[in-house]
Amino acid sequence: MTNAEIPAGGADEDSRPRDRALVERMLRLFDLEAQGAGQFRIAGMEGESRRLFGGQLVAQALAAATRTVRDERRVHSLHAYFIRAGVTTSPLEFAVAEDADGGSLSFRRVLVSQDERPLLSLSASFQPLLEGFLHQVAAPAVPPPESLEDDYVRAARLDSLPAAAKALINRASPFRFRSTDLERRYDIADRAAPQEYWLRIAAPLPDPSQAFQRIVFAYASDMMLLGAALVPHGLRWFSGGARIASIDHALWIHGDVRMDDWLLIQHDAPWSGDGRGLNRGRIFDRTGRLVATVMQEGSMRPAPGPTERPAKPSAQE
Repeated sequence: MTNAEIPAGGADEDSRPRDRALVERMLRLFDLEAQGAGQFRIAGMEGESRRLFGGQLVAQALAAATRTVRDERRVHSLHAYFIRAGVTTSPLEFAVAEDADGGSLSFRRVLVSQDERPLLSLSASFQPLLEGFLHQVAAPAVPPPESLEDDYVRAARLDSLPAAAKALINRASPFRFRSTDLERRYDIADRAAPQEYWLRIAAPLPDPSQAFQRIVFAYASDMMLLGAALVPHGLRWFSGGARIASIDHALWIHGDVRMDDWLLIQHDAPWSGDGRGLNRGRIFDRTGRLVATVMQEGSMRPAPGPTERPAKPSAQE
């Protein structure tokens, strides 16, 4: 990874100072300390103890795996299981198994632990650029990001949005969000609302390499995904009525990504049942190129009644 900067593309032209600070904080999460062959560690954060975001664990595990792979090979798929929740204040340990380095593919497994308890297991595959057949699904027809306002700006003028929705929208983030239809996306009565929004990093990243861009992309791929399976049941992240927790996370990266330009995220949920929901995301760049597909299954059950014991917190934020 290099220290060269991405050319200024407006990634921080109107982002909030607190969001830019969170970009710097997020980048520190990927600065893993080598402890020996295939072993990495990162100290816990100071301050209040909070539940770890699942996307953080996925991205950190990918960062550890990437450190053991030749530069010309880029991650194209990863599969992770969330074993148990972790906290922000304790150190994390990463153990990388170098399963194979073939003629065109490298395979890695990573176990993430905290206090000697496994939190996440991840498998990843890396490949150099190769020639092959090309096809993809068409990108949805949506307004371009330049024609939309950041969600927090739009939400401030909407009295119809529930207070819990506004709190979610206003939460500081290292990313900026522009929903293609904010009112429908947060309308809990709409069981078929399109979960579509544009996403971009809130400040320029210091490393333009695909190795680093894909690590940050893996972090972002977990955002808002788990809630897609709530939509067909007239629920949203903020509305209550269900208890949900991530079980696994699978990501296929189809081409190069740039986090300093807008990406279109489209979420849906093809199935739910047996106390689980399957969430799917398709991610396009502004030219309509499909850059990734992501899927996640989560535990999804009705919220506990007054006498029921609530489930432990999800690893998803």
